[in-house]
Amino acid sequence: MFRVKLALGIYASFIVWGYLQERTSSTDYLGNDGVTRRWKSILVQNLMMALVSMACSAAAMRYHGQTNTAPARLFWPVAFSNTIASPFGYASLRYISFPLLTLAKASKLIPIMAMGLLVGGRRYKPSEYMAAVLITAGIAMFTFKPGKAGNQAATNQNLGLFLVAINLGLDGYTNARQESIFKETKCKPFAMMFNVNAWSAALLAGWLGVSFLVSGNESELARALAFTAVSPEILWHVLLFSLSGAVGQTFIFTSMEEQGAVATTTICLTRKFFSILLSIVAYSHAVKPLQWAGIVVVFGGLALQAFAKTTKNKGKQKGE
Repeated sequence: MFRVKLALGIYASFIVWGYLQERTSSTDYLGNDGVTRRWKSILVQNLMMALVSMACSAAAMRYHGQTNTAPARLFWPVAFSNTIASPFGYASLRYISFPLLTLAKASKLIPIMAMGLLVGGRRYKPSEYMAAVLITAGIAMFTFKPGKAGNQAATNQNLGLFLVAINLGLDGYTNARQESIFKETKCKPFAMMFNVNAWSAALLAGWLGVSFLVSGNESELARALAFTAVSPEILWHVLLFSLSGAVGQTFIFTSMEEQGAVATTTICLTRKFFSILLSIVAYSHAVKPLQWAGIVVVFGGLALQAFAKTTKNKGKQKGE
């Protein structure tokens, strides 16, 4: 029953988080002055999420009896790469749909495998190569537009995917550094979450504060305050976005401790599928049959990847 609650917690938290990510970054808000505006203060939104995540991770550390054993200085590179990666993902939503963003981010398996093969000399199972092929083919099917597509539409899509590629590259570095810290220091998950968000909050607050002193009313912080004054709805959306993301992270870390990485990965995999479905319905994205097929192929590849990890872990356990 506890595992079911963990899965439901991850589903609920990140489905709401994904819905609000698309809402705040790619749709207009009607102000009380009758003018529609687009929220562009992503750094302010990320600062809010970092602060809420700090509070949630501190509470989780206390509840689970975890202590912070790793030196704080180790976490700033992780926080820096994580902080600068996020705006690229948000910016991509100006040019591509949320379903395409989610599918593209699922392709991070491919650069990870490529780097492991070329740099680390790793070898992969045939099922892992097949998973990479399926994910690549599925994304190609989703982005393919038969007939004559407008030059501007094609340019926008390519620009959006380029921004996602930068986001994935930075995420890859973040994940690698986190794994290194876990191995070197035996850092506990919620301590990692707290330290990374503390550094992220410090970096974002410092940047926003300096830019406010330099640019005044033209700074992002000033524009964010002006936006909330005429469209207070954004404040509640940003708060709920931050809370759902922070709570979702605590569910993920708890799930990894209680039932392992493979089960948690499977939960997150199916969650992404439901996030895409909600986005298509809620924001009326036009999806053609070939694109539906592409979605199915991508998630088939991800399922194959999860299966390959499961069999690899079972093989290691038998060999011990």
